[in-house]
Formats: sequence, structure tokens, C-alpha cells
Amino acid sequence: MTLLRTRGLTVTVGEHTICRDLDLEVGEGQRWALLGGNGAGKTTLLHSLIGLHTELTGRVELAGEPLDRLARRRTAQLAGLLPQDSSDPFPATVLETALIGRHPHLGPWQWEGAADYAAARRALAQVGLETLEDRDVLTLSGGERRRLALATLMTQDPILWLLDEPTNHLDLHHQVTLLQRVAERHSGATLMSLHDVNLAERFGTHALLLFGDGDALAGSVAQVLDSAVLSRLYQHPIRQVDDGARRLFIAE
Repeated sequence: MTLLRTRGLTVTVGEHTICRDLDLEVGEGQRWALLGGNGAGKTTLLHSLIGLHTELTGRVELAGEPLDRLARRRTAQLAGLLPQDSSDPFPATVLETALIGRHPHLGPWQWEGAADYAAARRALAQVGLETLEDRDVLTLSGGERRRLALATLMTQDPILWLLDEPTNHLDLHHQVTLLQRVAERHSGATLMSLHDVNLAERFGTHALLLFGDGDALAGSVAQVLDSAVLSRLYQHPIRQVDDGARRLFIAE
């Protein structure tokens, strides 16, 4: 089943074109790595795919439904965004923050029930924060706050996950652990912006490359990621090394 489809999608920011006439199909079970240099527009594209950035032409569909006809609540039931950074303007506990993910599924003036609390606690356990549910979020480290943001998305339980630099603020162990959990626990589709090509190679099934001039390239990881293409993408020489188990990409 196709969970995200774009047809002739062109996204701009002022005079800068992020992508031009992009046709993309993201299917159930696929994990897409979104790659590009700084300023290429990865965040803007992710925001465009759920209606948060509107300087675009073309068509976006979520699970076959046109994005421009969806109510915001319905959009949030289908797709969820993990932003680059999280802000906490008001005091809240870790559990209360994770429960925010249930809001698209609640009616007006409806309070969270036992099933909502259970979903939040399951998500906290999946990211290793089950012992911190009563902690104030303002006392968390950057890495802990990052894992809480993922737990909130898990609690929301959309079929399409849009992850903007999900490994931001995480050490190597937690980077790999988080992406393993995404690969193992989410049965829908994932589109995640990454800076580490080797994480994209390891955990992605497909890749979408933004070259910064409106050009884009999409396909399976095996087809799209190679040293020549990546050297063009990052404007820096990239060498491919095969260690017998997987491909590795190294900056010269």
C-alpha cells in the first residue's frame, strides 16, 4: 500500500527551489533516508509533506487522500513529524509529554483514558525512559529529550513517520538503538532526514537525495547510494569501502 505519494511536487523557499516536479511513492514497510547538504531543504520538504510549508505546487497524498483536503486532525492521524528540536515552554512530566501524542485521537474535551496511558507507557519503555515518567522534561538531557520526542510520536501512532534528524543529540549507541527500534517497531512507512550516509545505508531501504538546486534522485539504497552520486551530493570526494558485510562510505 502506498502511504505517501507526490506528483509533480515543486517546493520553494523564496527564490530557492528545494525539489522540482518530484514524483515519489513511499510504500508500507519502507524506510526512506532523506539526504542532502546543509541548506538543501530537507526540513522544508518534510514540513511540506504534512502541510506545514505551503510554498509548493503539485499533489501530495497521504494513504490515497489528497493532503489539501484533509482536516488537521486527520492529517495527524495519518502522519507524524519528529522535529529537529523540541521546545518545552510549560512544565510537564515525561509521561504527560508522551501523552500529547494521543491528542489527534481524542474528541473535544475528552480526557485521556487507561488505553492512552498504556500506549504512552509502552512507548516510553521502547525508548528506555520507563523509569523517568514522573521527571520534569526540563531536567532531561538533550539525548533523553530526543528519545522522549520519539516516544511521543510512537504514542501518536501514525502510519507515516517523518523524522527530521532523529539521531540529533544522541551518542553512537543511542543513534543505532533508536534507528533499530524504528526499523523493528514501525510497520508503516518512514521518511527520515539523516546526515550520516552509513546510517542511511544500514537502516534505509530507499533514499531520496536533494542536490540543493531543485534536482532530486529517488530509488532503492542499493541503486541510489554510490560514491559518485554522493560526491556530487555533498560536493566532496566520497570513497566506497566494502568490508564484506556492508558498504561503507568515507570522506576523502
